Amino acid sequence: SCLQCHESFRENPTAHTHHSLASSGSRCLNCHMPHTTYGLFVAMRSHRIDSPSAAVSKATGRPNACNLCHLDRTLAWTDQHLGEWYGSPPSDLDDDDRNVAASVRWLLEGDAAQRAITAWHMGWPAAQEASGKGWQAAHLAVLLADPYASIRRVSQRSIKTLPGFESFSYDHLASAEDLVAARGEAWSRWQQSVPRHFDRHGSSLLLDENGGIDFPAFSRRLDSRDNTPLRIIE
Repeated sequence: SCLQCHESFRENPTAHTHHSLASSGSRCLNCHMPHTTYGLFVAMRSHRIDSPSAAVSKATGRPNACNLCHLDRTLAWTDQHLGEWYGSPPSDLDDDDRNVAASVRWLLEGDAAQRAITAWHMGWPAAQEASGKGWQAAHLAVLLADPYASIRRVSQRSIKTLPGFESFSYDHLASAEDLVAARGEAWSRWQQSVPRHFDRHGSSLLLDENGGIDFPAFSRRLDSRDNTPLRIIE
């Protein structure tokens, strides 16, 4: 449908997408109508045809397509590539935008919508292919004790797609005490899976090369979480 109007991309679409033709990064919808709307326990495609923008994510908090697929990358990484590929002007970014993966910030610090959307993408096969899938459980574990039952449910679905968590037992409607216990159990299980499945690390993910979690950094970001009340009707 897109190429019916954008005929200039027909002969060499990768010159525009900068991704392999067979990859999800060359699907028009994934970049221009990403899953940035939440409802019914899933992230859904936006009905707005738009282009990824680090500046818009910075200004509005709306996640962009690049960082929802490349979950292990920072907002500055996206800003750099958009500038190199499409001539976008540089955005006014701070140290966190340069040094911490955008998905980690949305998941730990974001509002309820950002957390739900990011949690869903951590179980999205296209994002797992681009970002790996052996590190996300350390972060998803946090949302197993989230105040919103819907976010806990989305996180449960995503974490069960990760290696070592296929049989993870969890009730997103359990008591607050049991939810905290489940979060601790998930962290313990993740540590056990590290030797076989750990595929990303670094300060941008708050994880060291041995799979150690920077819990003080996790706590600092959780303390700054956007707790604006949102009514999510499923």
